[in-house]
Amino acid sequence: MTTEGNGEGAAGEDAGGNDDAGGKPETMLDKARAAAADADAKGSPADKVAAPADGGFDMAQLPEHLRGESPDDALGKVFKAYQGLRDSGVKPPEKSDDYSFDIGAEAKPYFPDLDNDPMLKAFRKTAHEAGLGQEQFQKIVNGVTEAMAKDGVLEKPIDANAEAAKLGGEQQAFARINTVDKWLDLQKTNQVLTEGEHLQLSLMMAEADGVTALEKIMKNSGQQGPGTGGDQGNDQGYTMDDYRRDMKDERYDTHSPKYDPDFRARVDRLGKQASSRK
Repeated sequence: MTTEGNGEGAAGEDAGGNDDAGGKPETMLDKARAAAADADAKGSPADKVAAPADGGFDMAQLPEHLRGESPDDALGKVFKAYQGLRDSGVKPPEKSDDYSFDIGAEAKPYFPDLDNDPMLKAFRKTAHEAGLGQEQFQKIVNGVTEAMAKDGVLEKPIDANAEAAKLGGEQQAFARINTVDKWLDLQKTNQVLTEGEHLQLSLMMAEADGVTALEKIMKNSGQQGPGTGGDQGNDQGYTMDDYRRDMKDERYDTHSPKYDPDFRARVDRLGKQASSRK
């Protein structure tokens, strides 16, 4: 009886281990198996990183220190890293005009007006669009302008006051330039010069050497400028008395604000002719 009873009890316990057994509590083995099956169905954390669902967030593409337990956690780490980069100072100013900089000694003579120079304004605009920080902008501007200065790409600006001083001061310089300018206009009107040639010669008057060069051309061209009273019909009657009189004329004096290079050239030419007739 005892043996049979034990057999029935063993059979009952064995039956209790089956899924079909009713009313029997699960054993530790049952629970362990169920947990393993559930883990296999859901997948391990490593599986989630290596094989995300289509369209999911692939944390495997991130550096290890930016990965998280979930996509939201990983994105939070990425945002903090990006915020730290922005806070490090590598960011553009609010406006392109807010860039501040200085030019190196080699290039400084070529940029007398840093705030209004068109080339530097273009630098500011492009750097702002590219998101450059202040330090990066300064380094690029210095590097490029210094290289251009050393390679002879830049032209030094013309000092108008210094050039005027070479021509006898501002007032006299203006008078001489206006005379040459009128003479050039006359040559264009008479179709001696084309529009392009007139423009090129006019550009020469930005410097004192250009003005004096054009005055010499006027003197040796044999053509009278406007307002000189060059009546060629009376040239043969020109005497040394006329020459001495005209030499006292303000238009003959290179230091006079009324100086007229055309007038002086004509007087010198007629004086030389009168002297040769003596």
